[in-house]
Amino acid sequence: MGQSQSDRFAAVRRGEAWAEREVSQLIQRFARHACSRVGTALQVELGWEDVAQEASRRFFATGIHQYGGTGSEESYLYTVVKSTLIQIARSANRRKKREDVAAETETVTHSNSQHRLDVELILNRLDEVCRDLLKRAFLEEVPYATLARDLELAESSVRAKVSRCVRRAREFSSQ
Repeated sequence: MGQSQSDRFAAVRRGEAWAEREVSQLIQRFARHACSRVGTALQVELGWEDVAQEASRRFFATGIHQYGGTGSEESYLYTVVKSTLIQIARSANRRKKREDVAAETETVTHSNSQHRLDVELILNRLDEVCRDLLKRAFLEEVPYATLARDLELAESSVRAKVSRCVRRAREFSSQ
């Protein structure tokens, strides 16, 4: 080896295997340390190996060229590991939220479609007058006053008629 630690990044730039090995080992050590400290705080299960692999990829692809020579090499590597860990954690959290929303949407959609199917079956069993009245009153949300005017009945008569139709629909739904 014979090289000082401050020459490590220069040796990496030259493609020397000993320096690449040392940097990889440091990244792995930092990833184990960082994941053990913040994994639970970030609310995701992070494998230090994944963090180390991505941090190494980033460092050797671009990070080695971005290092300005100020500060210690170890501090720079730890910063690369921390930023990688944060990005992986954020991506995992976003993915989990998307999956949760998708699962919730699927459940609601299935529930709503099942509910619509049940309502349609019940309405189809009613006579045409009740079916039309309930659809207008509840599905189209037409006010009782408008229904009364359209049917040329008193509003109280329309309310009574809707109540009788709802009672019949409940009888069908319990069968």
